[in-house]
Amino acid sequence: MAEYAGARRKCDILDDAIAPAVRDGAHVVAFGSYVKDLPAGARLPPPAGSTALHLALRHVEATRPRRLVVVSDGRPDDPAAALRAADRLGYVRIDVIYCGPDHDGEALRFMQRLARGGGAASAHDMAREPQRLANTLKRLAGPAGN
Repeated sequence: MAEYAGARRKCDILDDAIAPAVRDGAHVVAFGSYVKDLPAGARLPPPAGSTALHLALRHVEATRPRRLVVVSDGRPDDPAAALRAADRLGYVRIDVIYCGPDHDGEALRFMQRLARGGGAASAHDMAREPQRLANTLKRLAGPAGN
């Protein structure tokens, strides 16, 4: 998420896009090399290290969520561990938003496999469609989407 999408870093575009959902009370978990709950009003931590999606999914397991929205470039450290962690969540709706390169078929396929429980996979061009990303996140993660 440290790379640029147009004139801005992807992490900054995502931070702006999730702000309304955070204000509305969505539980946001940031993940890189570590997992961090994002308190209401907080900004995403700077991108650093790896993509420990499996740790983030294990972390939210204790909260027994009914639905999750995962935003990723589709390149977790351990795809198999991430899919096992998603399976352990039981029947949870997982919607995924892919924000990596359009040509990365492997990453796109991973994100499609991660979506489950009636959840959908979508892709967003963060440079050209930041408002569409924000609208999708608000719809999926806001109070009406829970």
